[in-house]
Amino acid sequence: MGPGAGAGGALGGGLTFGHSYDTLNRRTEQTVTDTDWWCLPLSSASTMAYEANELDQYTEIGAVTPDYDDNGNLTDDGTFAYGYDAENRLTEIANGGGTVAEYAWDARGRRKSMTVGADITIYVTDAEDRVVLKYDSTTGDLPRWTVHGPGLDDTLAVMDLDADTREPLVPDIQGSTVATLASATGTLTKLGYLPFGENPAFTTDGTRYTGRLLDAATAGRAAQPSGLSTTGRGCTPRRSDGSSSPTPSGWREGRTCMPMLVTILSI
Repeated sequence: MGPGAGAGGALGGGLTFGHSYDTLNRRTEQTVTDTDWWCLPLSSASTMAYEANELDQYTEIGAVTPDYDDNGNLTDDGTFAYGYDAENRLTEIANGGGTVAEYAWDARGRRKSMTVGADITIYVTDAEDRVVLKYDSTTGDLPRWTVHGPGLDDTLAVMDLDADTREPLVPDIQGSTVATLASATGTLTKLGYLPFGENPAFTTDGTRYTGRLLDAATAGRAAQPSGLSTTGRGCTPRRSDGSSSPTPSGWREGRTCMPMLVTILSI
């Protein structure tokens, strides 16, 4: 999973994550030497257990029991309900209080906007379909610029254009941002995730779970949740051991799928 949100010291100090997998490469357990780097009510002091079904969908992660539709899309994670279009793209997130966020996509399957209440955020992508800029359609405010490396979901840093600061990102085995380093002060801030990428402590957008952009409106829910299906997404699989398999013919790079991981996320 990842650490809980909070400030800390240097990343060193003997921090160790451990991962166990079954014969199908599905994660069955994760351990850590410092539980401050986790965000879950743990099943024991430093262990989190996983259960998967015959479709390689996680059906239990600690106390969480997610639900999926017939296409393998995550429909309920215990906090939010998710709606999809005919191409399995996330279009709406809701909770008991009503609609939390709505999403629009372009003809190439890239998410181009997010609507939260009266606010509409527009996304600008590069030639590899990675989000590099986003701005408020009403004010024109363009607060952040994302710096990418050569690989898929290889996000190196976030530039705050208003504050003129740089924030390097620290990834884990899945590419999730588990810490950020403030360039001005050197402060290390730990970041953690619930089973499907959420963290109620997240109040601002950024690059978080599996290297995807999160939506603060959904408590940090990163981009698009799903289960097993990859049809219609045009994405690159990343397995629960953190490795990426070759892009299948007809699939387009620029998004991450995890057929044997906690979820499938795409943007």
